[in-house]
Amino acid sequence: MTEPDAASLARLSMTGQAKRRKVDLYGGAMSAELPAELIDASDLRQVPDYQECFVHPVHKDQSLIIELLDINDDEEGVIPTKDAGVEEILKASIRRHFAALDDAQGPEDTVSVETASNQTFSLETPFTVPNGGEAIRQAAILQGTHRLQKFNEGTRKRVRVAMALVRLEAVGTELLITLFDADETAGEGGLTDDEADQQPTKKPTSPVREAEKAQAISRWDSVLAIMQSVRILEWTLFPEYAPDGYSKWA
Repeated sequence: MTEPDAASLARLSMTGQAKRRKVDLYGGAMSAELPAELIDASDLRQVPDYQECFVHPVHKDQSLIIELLDINDDEEGVIPTKDAGVEEILKASIRRHFAALDDAQGPEDTVSVETASNQTFSLETPFTVPNGGEAIRQAAILQGTHRLQKFNEGTRKRVRVAMALVRLEAVGTELLITLFDADETAGEGGLTDDEADQQPTKKPTSPVREAEKAQAISRWDSVLAIMQSVRILEWTLFPEYAPDGYSKWA
């Protein structure tokens, strides 16, 4: 396989600086600003009620999934220790979601997990997502690599993943945002399992390494920008919402 140059690695368009458009989610109960080129996957296939899925019309290995999931810290392996703090629980939770992308194949290399209070996020203001002010500060971003079998495909491919998790404790819900992108070191479409196993272990050239770093930053910036843009317009979307108890969230 020919090693791609830096230019061929730079096609990722779902970056934090990309043109965006406001999109209604969950029947208008929520909204977010997404990369303008993404299209609604529900026009192409069936999507579960708890998910909103979007795909790139040309680069099919680029996709975005937004999910609303019940908080389930009682599940085995979520809480690291009995006395675990909020940050530890949050990190464990996002790692669990990352691993659950494919239970049959463990993640290859989780490159980083950070929390909202960590300035490696490069945030200059407190989190205001999803319009709960400082009441919502529990958030994490993770980036790593998985070998996944994409929808309607028979082979597994190595895929880069950026994931953001916001815990909405007041309504017992986790907001999970997952951005998928093909491993660009493999060219268009990513590496299959067999191709990945046969890859030489040589060090990537400097231009390729720099392009990979730039893409990782782009994915991070993109999922962060999407997370920050989320707005909850109708809190009655959540079964645990109580107007008297959570009026400050609206």
